[in-house]
Amino acid sequence: MKDERTSSSREAVKAAKKARAVEQAAAAFERDWAEFERLAAKLDVPLDAAAATQAKSEAPPEPQKNENQGFDGSMTSLIAGYKSHPDSGYQKLGYQTRVSYDGLLRRVEREFGPEQVGNVDAERLLHAHTGWTADGTVAMGHSLIGMMRRLATFGSTILKDRACRELRVTLHDMKFPVVRRKKGHLTAVQANAVRAKAHEMKLPSIALAQAFQFECGLGQKDVIGEWVPISEQPPSGVINGKMKWLGGIRWSDIDNLILRLTISTGKNIQIDLRHMPMVMAELARREPGGVPVVVYEKDGLPYQAYTFRRLWRLVANAAGIPKTVMNMDSAGTGQNSPVVEAARKDTDRRR
Repeated sequence: MKDERTSSSREAVKAAKKARAVEQAAAAFERDWAEFERLAAKLDVPLDAAAATQAKSEAPPEPQKNENQGFDGSMTSLIAGYKSHPDSGYQKLGYQTRVSYDGLLRRVEREFGPEQVGNVDAERLLHAHTGWTADGTVAMGHSLIGMMRRLATFGSTILKDRACRELRVTLHDMKFPVVRRKKGHLTAVQANAVRAKAHEMKLPSIALAQAFQFECGLGQKDVIGEWVPISEQPPSGVINGKMKWLGGIRWSDIDNLILRLTISTGKNIQIDLRHMPMVMAELARREPGGVPVVVYEKDGLPYQAYTFRRLWRLVANAAGIPKTVMNMDSAGTGQNSPVVEAARKDTDRRR
């Protein structure tokens, strides 16, 4: 009997505690609801809307949107992500570089397409490289493998994908043949020969560009600029159809024969052209006019890059310049020449 009474007493105590807890919870709810009504009335918010807001604030946070949700592990989706992801290096490329990359990416996608990144091993890469270089284009094969490395790096660092990390390591450990171009060297005699032949062929713009490149140490794009879609930044005052001209030397960049120019690397340069005999000789042949300094005689517009390269090569061939010497070799020669160095020192003294 004693055990029964003890058990009954314990149950009664538990029931009493449970009843008090319920009463306390109800009282707390009534206080909270009263405060809730007071705030809703003060803010003039309907109770059902306020309740929805409260429920939303108390609900567990929604999972963050996965920026990589479009990546399904395939090479096709990796390429798409590389081109569209806001943190991809692709977004920082200039227009012409993007055009070049797009061509390489199309070749990579044709080769791998829906294949899973995890299935692209060393044997598969060697097979692809063999196909890419079958016609002797070792340089193209090298460029395409370089694009594979960029894709693997993007996938491993931005998408944080394990298969991409493994592909990156595989590519790092592999060796592929590289064609190293024999570095040409454009001399002052050759630069003058190009200028003379350009005038003979009725292409004084080529002669002027050659003078700027050789004596001022400028690259082709720094001299002739580039054509990009109108949607590209920054704005431009030179427009032709859906394209606009950016970069390049403008007449406004030359003040009292001092060239002030922001080159493609972002560096600001200042050169006294009076120390540049080739440039001075070419400028003496023409009157300033329009915006661009170097324009194609055929249409009066700045050059398309491929047109300039083709015509420069034609002029260089006619002038007897070896095929190993290319237009890109002009800037490196002039950049380190005593003439340019003297001009820069003189300009520094004038500042």
